[in-house]
Amino acid sequence: MKYAYPLDSERRKLFADKNFGDYPSIEEVRNKVCEWTKIWSEINKDDKVFKLLIKIIGVILPRDLEMYIFGTGLNAMSNPLIMPIIGRGGKKFTDDEFTEIVIHEVIHRFIGDSENNGNIEKYWKTIREEYKNETILTQNHILVYAVLEIVLSELFGKERLKDFINSDSPKHPEYQRAVAIVAEKGAENLIKQFRDIVIRMNPSLLLTREKYADESRKYGGEYSTFEIETDKQVLFYFGANHSSDPQNPQYPALKEYWQKFLKSTEGKERIVLVEGGLRKLEEDEESAITKGGSEGGFITFLAHQENIPVVCPDIGDEELMEKLPDQNKNEVLLYWFLSWFNNFHKRPEPKPDFEKSVQEWCKNREQRKIWKDVDVSLPRLKQLYKQVMGKEFDEKESPNDFVNPNRTETPINKIARAQSDLRDANIASEIERYWNEGKSIFVVFGRGHLIIERPALEVVLK
Repeated sequence: MKYAYPLDSERRKLFADKNFGDYPSIEEVRNKVCEWTKIWSEINKDDKVFKLLIKIIGVILPRDLEMYIFGTGLNAMSNPLIMPIIGRGGKKFTDDEFTEIVIHEVIHRFIGDSENNGNIEKYWKTIREEYKNETILTQNHILVYAVLEIVLSELFGKERLKDFINSDSPKHPEYQRAVAIVAEKGAENLIKQFRDIVIRMNPSLLLTREKYADESRKYGGEYSTFEIETDKQVLFYFGANHSSDPQNPQYPALKEYWQKFLKSTEGKERIVLVEGGLRKLEEDEESAITKGGSEGGFITFLAHQENIPVVCPDIGDEELMEKLPDQNKNEVLLYWFLSWFNNFHKRPEPKPDFEKSVQEWCKNREQRKIWKDVDVSLPRLKQLYKQVMGKEFDEKESPNDFVNPNRTETPINKIARAQSDLRDANIASEIERYWNEGKSIFVVFGRGHLIIERPALEVVLK
């Protein structure tokens, strides 16, 4: 909070010259600045409000904000960020009104910053069309009141929400209409609409499959890494080889890379992203690799030791099927089986019993809604393999070429490519979302995902 000296002086002179009525003294305004600064410091301790806004809205501002305080004669504004100590009707603001107004105007800055986020302009075009029968003022405040509802509930509890937003406040009928739309459509749904439009990775930025082979040769080795760093946060990406052998050289490399991440992000908000679902926490590093799912289990174990949250930004099976409805369901089932078998084939000796392992995999699949009333068994999978691949299934033959999304020889390759492309776009988009929330991110995905996503991430995050 700052005293708006030039603005306040000019407004005071204008009121005197035009006989507009009483205007607060300099002392009154300065005292209010001190009073409100104290209140705001308590509410926004450790940047609590701004962190909450970033988490909810999903975008950040490129610079710090200062609100300038003056006497009266103008409404509060978001740009420039100003606020009077007395409203136009001569009413002094209560502490609750002050709090609501400050957060209200700051939200405008977050959701209107099209200069630093081009997708925000796309969002407002959508709103103008969707709510074309509403006034511009109402349109401009639908998302504001949606975010306010969530933020104020988080800060003060839902039971106090009516102290800030109720039938008497806001008084302006067009603001009241915006509040009514939020009540009708739901605050979270309206915020999701904003995030779906604004926080979206452009798939065209991903490396094309045609360029993958040449790009892959530049990396060499079985695993790869890259980082993006700014003054405020970092992204560390470890592209793994999916080995479940604790002796594989990727594990000491991953542990060393993790330690580098911890050292460079001390005191920052951190998060870990893993591929293929969340893992059960194992008792030691070796078990985390052999039982917990290779590098995903290993980094889950390491992150737990540091109390750093682990999330999976991958698309689930059901969502993949919904988004790719033209894919043959039997071929999809075979692809997922061969993907599992590819990882099984890479396991170090002595491997567990194949048929017993397949039965466990089939049992897990049968429990999923999309495979209800579908025969998911080894005999059925072998039958599908012969139908699709034109030969008998051989458990000694590696299926790596068949599940490679960078090849196109078989129907399974084509399914692998379509699903992998969809996953890469979603993974990169989720990385961008967590980045926009101000988090430092440690990603552990397959090496192929790193190579495909890196060009997009370097453009968007930098």
